[in-house]
Amino acid sequence: MKQTNAKDSAPIAFTRLGEVKINDAYVVNAMNKEIGYLLSLDADKLLYFFYVNAELTPKADFSYGVKNRGGLQQWEGGLIGGHIMGHYLSALAQAYASANTAQEEKREILERIRYLTAELKSCQDNAAAAGSKAGFLWGASLTATGKTDNYEYQFDFVERTGNGFTTDAWVPWYTMHKIIAGLYDCATLAGDATAKEVVLALGDWVYDRVSKWDRVTQLRTLKAEYGGMNACMYDLFALTGEEKYAAAANKFDEEALFGKVLDAPKNYLDGLHANTTIPKILGALNRYVTCNGRTVGGETVYPYEPGELEYYRTGELKSTVSGTVLSSSLVDYLQVSAGQVLVRIDGEDSESEITELQQEMLSAQESLAQTQETLETAQKNLAACSPSATIDGTVIGLTAKPGDEVVASTAILTIADTSQLIVNATVDERNVSYVKAGMPVDLNQWDEAMGMGTVDTVSLSSTVNNGVATYPMTIALDNTEGTFQV
Repeated sequence: MKQTNAKDSAPIAFTRLGEVKINDAYVVNAMNKEIGYLLSLDADKLLYFFYVNAELTPKADFSYGVKNRGGLQQWEGGLIGGHIMGHYLSALAQAYASANTAQEEKREILERIRYLTAELKSCQDNAAAAGSKAGFLWGASLTATGKTDNYEYQFDFVERTGNGFTTDAWVPWYTMHKIIAGLYDCATLAGDATAKEVVLALGDWVYDRVSKWDRVTQLRTLKAEYGGMNACMYDLFALTGEEKYAAAANKFDEEALFGKVLDAPKNYLDGLHANTTIPKILGALNRYVTCNGRTVGGETVYPYEPGELEYYRTGELKSTVSGTVLSSSLVDYLQVSAGQVLVRIDGEDSESEITELQQEMLSAQESLAQTQETLETAQKNLAACSPSATIDGTVIGLTAKPGDEVVASTAILTIADTSQLIVNATVDERNVSYVKAGMPVDLNQWDEAMGMGTVDTVSLSSTVNNGVATYPMTIALDNTEGTFQV
């Protein structure tokens, strides 16, 4: 975690939900309808896959997002399942804390929160028996991957490949953020002790996992959308004061992104995916809020000293030579700029010496430049006598052998990178709008051994035949094992 010497005039403070009441009729009506909707949802359906992943018997016949036991559809019935539970817990906790919520509704909401967190604790307590690590809690269906023996598979896959939005993993850390945030809100806004116990155990699981990342694994994992994992882990640090949660949060801090936001020109974030990027920035804000002036890992993070007034920076201008002051227009409280000449000291002898040395240096530089040019030419000629491979790959064509005479610019051999092949294909005008770079493509229709490829490019220029426009596209095919040859 980087240390900084930034000092600010005051810490950031927030107004609590229970301290503000809005009497506008439109808002009151909307709030009442929202609470009615929240309480209308079936808690056991939201818990369905949490039970399944803990190898406990669900209390509902099926989950939201599942048409029936065998037919899955996205969201709670797919690889991103469980994140709605996190949103739901946050909504319940916020409704409970709101000054606009009636006491009778608060009691009903708190009862729902306590039921959900108790059931989630039962699922978490059975994680080890289900083959997961202690503290793990997960609500996504594993049907799409077939990895039903490993409930942490999505996390393993993203750490290994850096890829999300696949049939093996969607965005598991994004989902985990929602679950942790929902439990944290129930613990802090609704005062639910079980929610606190569950979220801290889940935070321990996060710390145990990310603390093992090396830098390569960290950067690869952060390529996939991860929501506000830094923000929610800094919340756990603020809640407990335990540094392990801040250390885990820092694993999700994209320092390079934060630096670019601070240093880059205006509108640097234009074109970036908002749902991916904004939570990262909010996490940086939460790091400031929770760590300001606190010691983490022996370092003071964003130090802030309340009650003290001092200059942000001071600097003394000291003379490094002896001589007579020739001029000065300085007065107290004069505004100056860095680099501005403020005093002149007699330096005639030094100026004469500098002139002579500069002339000598100029002559030496001209001679050195000629020698350097000759040397570089000789070095280039020598290097050209031992040409090296231009790419990693396999030699597929030799045109010269020992004893042959070659002429400059003659090809001696050809190297091909066989780790990836490019399939040239076309897509018609009816389907071209659905094809995007990065989309997976099933190539088994051409050759069962080919498996899955990835759309690399889609041309905007078409060819019209028999009244139908087709667009050239290229598909990248992994050939690391050398299965295919051109």
